[in-house]
Amino acid sequence: MPDSTLKIGKYEIISELGRGAMGVVYKGLDPVINRFVAIKTLALHRSEEEAVVLAERFKQEAQAAGRLNHPNIVSVYEYGEDQERAFIAMEFVDGYTLADQIKRKGVLELDEIWDLMLSVLDALHYAHSKGIVHRDIKPSNVMRTNSGEVKIADFGIARIESSELTQVGTVIGTPGYMSPEQLLGHRVDHGSDIFSCGILLYELLTGERAFASTNITSTIYKVVHSDLPPASKLSPTVPQAIDAVLVKALAKNPADRFRTAKAFADAIRSVAAGEPQAAAPGIPPPSDDDRTVIKPPVPRSDDKTVVMSPAPRADDWLNAPSWATESEKEQPSRSFTNKKRDEESGTGSRPQSRAAWNKPMLAIMGVIVVVAALTAALIRSFGGGDARKVDISPKPASSTSASDDSTRSVTASAQKSPAVEPAYTAGTTFKDCEACPGMVVVPPGSFVQGSPATEPDRELNEGPQHAIQIDYPLVVGQYEITRGQFAQFAADTKYEAAGCWVYDGSWRLQNTGSWRSPGFTQTDGHPVTCVSWDDAEAYINWLSTKTRKKYRLLTSAEWEYIARAGSETARVGGDNPAGACVAGNVADRSAAAKYPDWKVHACTDGYVYTAPIGAFSPNKFGVYDMLGNVFEWVGDCWNDSYRNAPTDGSAWLRGDCGKRVLRGASWFSMPQYSRFAFRNHFERGRRSATFGFRVARLLQNDVPQGASAPLESRPTQ
Repeated sequence: MPDSTLKIGKYEIISELGRGAMGVVYKGLDPVINRFVAIKTLALHRSEEEAVVLAERFKQEAQAAGRLNHPNIVSVYEYGEDQERAFIAMEFVDGYTLADQIKRKGVLELDEIWDLMLSVLDALHYAHSKGIVHRDIKPSNVMRTNSGEVKIADFGIARIESSELTQVGTVIGTPGYMSPEQLLGHRVDHGSDIFSCGILLYELLTGERAFASTNITSTIYKVVHSDLPPASKLSPTVPQAIDAVLVKALAKNPADRFRTAKAFADAIRSVAAGEPQAAAPGIPPPSDDDRTVIKPPVPRSDDKTVVMSPAPRADDWLNAPSWATESEKEQPSRSFTNKKRDEESGTGSRPQSRAAWNKPMLAIMGVIVVVAALTAALIRSFGGGDARKVDISPKPASSTSASDDSTRSVTASAQKSPAVEPAYTAGTTFKDCEACPGMVVVPPGSFVQGSPATEPDRELNEGPQHAIQIDYPLVVGQYEITRGQFAQFAADTKYEAAGCWVYDGSWRLQNTGSWRSPGFTQTDGHPVTCVSWDDAEAYINWLSTKTRKKYRLLTSAEWEYIARAGSETARVGGDNPAGACVAGNVADRSAAAKYPDWKVHACTDGYVYTAPIGAFSPNKFGVYDMLGNVFEWVGDCWNDSYRNAPTDGSAWLRGDCGKRVLRGASWFSMPQYSRFAFRNHFERGRRSATFGFRVARLLQNDVPQGASAPLESRPTQ
């Protein structure tokens, strides 16, 4: 407790309210009018240049907030300097922060959320009309008095329009609540506060931090590139009408957001009053079963403020979004969502220039302490024994027989087999023709799809976890489709597929890039890459016609079942990323020798780009390269969570079918993306030097009696 005789200026110090790296906040008393005040201090005993900059910013805070007179904004009374510190005397709020309230109560009642957000937006609309942007709206900067009034505190990083102190290129704020343009060092206006309020509203409604991650790098990437699951899907009490409001508030392009804080507030009032909202892009039509809720705990990033200058160029940091000016980007923007996480290339996890990325990120990490509040793993019971157990022992496949009315029917593809096939057992390998891909029989089984809330680097789209039953024998390619196999298809059909994202230190769209020229040397024994989902489908149609067998892509559920092969860990061989090189070709020390600024696995696989098929150990099903070499297209449409996903192994053909799912990892994948549960997605026509595929098919005559074979993975277009 400070000395009771301590004074700052004319104010008598009563107690200490808080302490940080920059200074201390005290509760004080103004003896002249007998009024309590909060006194924020800034220690100036540091380098002369730093002290001048900080003192100017501190003084700017007083100027900014001192111009504001609003019932929902903490009032500033005075700026002064006393000995080796500057101070600001401001209104003392007898109450608590919204962060404290969330921690204590969790999700608030809807009426309370509406009232709170309307107060915040009303205050910001007033501040914006005075030319002041807060720039750091977050729960710890929203105060509640004991009587329930809302007060916005800390305009300490506000940008006054006439001020030259905060220049474009300076990034200040709290990463998880900052707008994309703020993180990229672009010019910031009131639209940035609207984005931050959208994040705040999302958190209040769902109880989950919007762009939560276990590290700052991932948080920033998500803010710039990832969309969020609709709030109404995460909580049964949230009205679906708010989803469209949040989509608009959280638009990556500032021009697509609400024009004013008042317009945002009016939209909330409409929802509160039960008025319908216009449909928002990216939100599928609601259905009754879309209301199912399960809320796994999410790690929360630290709430500290970042000050970083200068910011990296937008084209070097996270890839410039489509709304960036031409001078701020060198390549067209890509559609990317999460929601990913996701590899850059059109796959999204690696910035175009590692050197430009690492320096600012080291600066951020130097001032941020990442606090991951991990909670206990969710306990799930699926009935009928351990649903995670997979039986991988070879078994004779059951023969089909007539089914009665109580037996589920198999798919048409299984019923219309052109010829009787041998009764292969699990582990059997074969080819349907000389040049056909080698196939292996995978036994039926069950597993839990997705990742637990406690898994490091987990993405929100990897949950909720759910039991999958694969109750049919499945035949899958032992290897990814090779360049030689794709070449035979291209020669037979005269198929052309040009234009690909290639990597030579940065990702760029090369019109002459193709599976023949992916930007690095390959032989016919390497996995084909630079293929789109549509290219993969064209190959599969050709192969099916050639062999008179019903080939297709794996479904996302089948892919994860085969990749895990009975494992419940995050990766091959356990949870340690250093073990990745045993079973696959990922970003490793070999790659770091060519690209020193890459973040790589602490192991050596011997390859910078793709490796020949079969170069690594197979998994327990006898399948190679499930986590490494190239990402693999699967049949599913994109959905931003697993809510209401099929549980029978079939492809999920609802959602955004213009975008298709990719599974696995590639030669480009950093450790955080080389996990069984990680999933990616891009437009079905996108080609990248990290995209490939493998094929699958059913044993048409060996679907067990009573089994439900998966739906055809190619929907009618």
